[in-house]
Amino acid sequence: MNASRLAPVLSHGFAFNDLYDRDGLGRLDAAFAAWLQGVDAGLHARLMAARATPDQLPPKDESSLLIELARPLEDFIGILFGVVAPVAELRGRHARLAPLYDCKRLFVQRYVTRAIKADAAASLDSDSVTAGVKVAAILADGLEDWELAFALRVRALVGAEFKVETP
Repeated sequence: MNASRLAPVLSHGFAFNDLYDRDGLGRLDAAFAAWLQGVDAGLHARLMAARATPDQLPPKDESSLLIELARPLEDFIGILFGVVAPVAELRGRHARLAPLYDCKRLFVQRYVTRAIKADAAASLDSDSVTAGVKVAAILADGLEDWELAFALRVRALVGAEFKVETP
């Protein structure tokens, strides 16, 4: 069987082998830069400025730029590989679960792990704790749905920023 028949079809005039070739990657980078300019000229200008003088970009600004580039890059890759619909579906699922991620990051990691030591947490009765929170879902609904309901309930109790005053 011909290996080229198995290779995914790419957009922007690229072949799969271009992903393994230095010149192909250079053309792919140029295609992304041109695409980005059409989608977000300001972000494109910041990327080009950062590339022109990388030593002048403070680490925090570099991190912010990379985070801002993540979504457009994800969109470009979705277009490149012809998977725009699955990318959008995954993005929608991620958006639906955003309160859960926020709860885990902001409430559990920042507050609970500092306020309640491991030995004390191990001795908690999880059924009474979750009953006290009054989650509007049951575990039989599925773990993901229950966790999301729990996160939304915690957000309702402590606020959207999941900030809790430490005792």
